[in-house]
Amino acid sequence: MLRRDVRINAVIADVEIFPKMKYGKEIDIVLRARKSNTDMLNIIDALAYNTADKFQDAFDIALEMDRQNLVKLLYSNFDAGKVIVDFTLLGKK
Repeated sequence: MLRRDVRINAVIADVEIFPKMKYGKEIDIVLRARKSNTDMLNIIDALAYNTADKFQDAFDIALEMDRQNLVKLLYSNFDAGKVIVDFTLLGKK
């Protein structure tokens, strides 16, 4: 019985419990781009996305940050090239 338990534990140890964070590099850039005088930020400007095809990526990053409670997604407009977020207390740390 003991041998079986050890084998099961070894199998569980091989499974990745915490997958790598999605958009980790981009989220780090956005968090560092926050200015001290305001809590709002345009993610497209922070990531220097100048082309329209990057709008969806910026929006997905904002949604992921919102899901992690780092920001609240306030406004997005494709034509204006804006994805505006407001940093939460967790995102300000």
